[in-house]
Amino acid sequence: MWLMALEEALCGVSDLYPIITSFTDYYAWNKQHLNDNLYTDRAIYTPDVLWDTSTRPSAKTDVITCAAPNKSAARGKAKGMANDAMIERMKFVKKIAEDQQVDVLILGDWGADVFGFNAKEVAKMWQEAFDTPTSISTVIYAVIPGRKNKDVVADFKDIFV
Repeated sequence: MWLMALEEALCGVSDLYPIITSFTDYYAWNKQHLNDNLYTDRAIYTPDVLWDTSTRPSAKTDVITCAAPNKSAARGKAKGMANDAMIERMKFVKKIAEDQQVDVLILGDWGADVFGFNAKEVAKMWQEAFDTPTSISTVIYAVIPGRKNKDVVADFKDIFV
């Protein structure tokens, strides 16, 4: 069964794909440094991404592209390190947003489903990542039910509401 990752879904409704595919050196380096499928703290910050306007007025937002650790593909010792790697990666993304003076940050159930984390686990990790004060005024968790986890919305509500 094929599952779509968050980045792939976003590329389908925006002009993000042609932008990020121009970063060939970034992706080539990442492919050479898989870090036991936990990947590394590297990201692309893309300003002014245009979103599909078929049902609403044009909208542009900034996007942070960063690989979540792949718990499903990690093996041995790395699999046991996946949760810690995920929390650190989330803090890394938060720092990028703060450095870019993001006011409203929209996050998803990053790493859930396709990469082997369950949604409630991801929600708890996001909560931990935002335990420290932040300049970001609003954080929105835009989550939709996945093929493996139909209860993702309820899982996030359990943590944040």
